Amino acid sequence: MPCNSCNSKLSNLEANFGAHHRWSDFISAKKKRINLKKKKIVLSTCNFCDLIQIKEPLPANRITPRHKWIINKEETKHHSKLVKLLINKKILNKRKKFLAISHYDEEILKNLNKKRFSNLKTLNLKRDLEVINKNKLRQEVIQNYLNKQCSQIFIKNNGKVDVIICSKVLEHTQKIFNFFEFCNKVLNKDGIIIIDVPDCKKSLKQGNISMVWEEHISYFTQNTLDNTFLIHGFKKKYFKTFFYKQENALVGVYKKNNIIK
Repeated sequence: MPCNSCNSKLSNLEANFGAHHRWSDFISAKKKRINLKKKKIVLSTCNFCDLIQIKEPLPANRITPRHKWIINKEETKHHSKLVKLLINKKILNKRKKFLAISHYDEEILKNLNKKRFSNLKTLNLKRDLEVINKNKLRQEVIQNYLNKQCSQIFIKNNGKVDVIICSKVLEHTQKIFNFFEFCNKVLNKDGIIIIDVPDCKKSLKQGNISMVWEEHISYFTQNTLDNTFLIHGFKKKYFKTFFYKQENALVGVYKKNNIIK
């Protein structure tokens, strides 16, 4: 099984957590004896880029919960502060065209709008990619359509953009190289990506096994986030860690750089 980012060989040193039920499996008391399928969870590391990841993750359609009330709550309190920082450092330009990948970017768009940024858009699977999916707001569903083929559909319907904002989706992405194929096609020359992912550094130091759950495919530190973008043709423009009690937020701004191979 190759690395889901750089396609290199995974390390032979693995952490096997055994077979477990899906996190979203719920059954009624009458059916408590039913035999639900289990999936083995194995954590591995890429020999080349060092990215920690789930080996052989469940397909996206099997992760999606059957109940609509099961939703992911993501920490976005730092997004208003992030917008102020990026504007003060003159990283963002009002003339640029922005694309937010999911509703987890809403706080960023709201604060940009307050600062009179007007060319703001959130990806809509049906309108922009011609995809109909009842679970269109879920991260594992969105990531499944961030690929080269869908980038062509997006460009046909919307043209290219200058800035991609992506919060709390990359760690759910099953094929990171597909994500970057989408971004590279959709972004104009010298375009940037604003990325927000959880930091697993504290949990790694603590030996906290609750860090591992099947819906997160990749587990980033600042080093491996930088590696990931460098490998896929982006150079770091700005980086900031926002501190929380347990899981910090890693936010980076990476500029498209087609010279890097």
